[in-house]
Amino acid sequence: MRSIRYFRVLEAWQVAMELAVRAHNFAATLPAAQRFELGSQIRRSASSVPSNIAEGHAHRADRVFLRHVNIALGSLAELDTDIELAGRLNLVDQNSVERLRLDLDRVGQLLHGFRRTLRHATIRKTANVLLLLAGLTGVLFMLVWA
Repeated sequence: MRSIRYFRVLEAWQVAMELAVRAHNFAATLPAAQRFELGSQIRRSASSVPSNIAEGHAHRADRVFLRHVNIALGSLAELDTDIELAGRLNLVDQNSVERLRLDLDRVGQLLHGFRRTLRHATIRKTANVLLLLAGLTGVLFMLVWA
């Protein structure tokens, strides 16, 4: 995963940024009474998705990146819920809800794929460390009892 130098080239980040822009525009169409509370929540959760991808990548450690991808998935679920609520309350056009849902699904697919990749990388690294430790333990055991 570390071969990617800049988070901006990650498709997940790019698509999440497009979703964030669309979600901000969606929030602006809410009735004035809902624009502050629900609109603010939509904007925050939408911004959180690409922000967590960028922050996780910046840490340069797969385990930390995995944690941030999980946070991004949580924000995505929060955004999905807020958009669903706006639709059920008939605060927005249902076509707008459906278009955003397609974007949500795409970002979710990319993040789930990312999570799988990062989990495998983390498991591989942990297994390698355990094998190394087992080998060192064997060498130490032989030196002590030799």
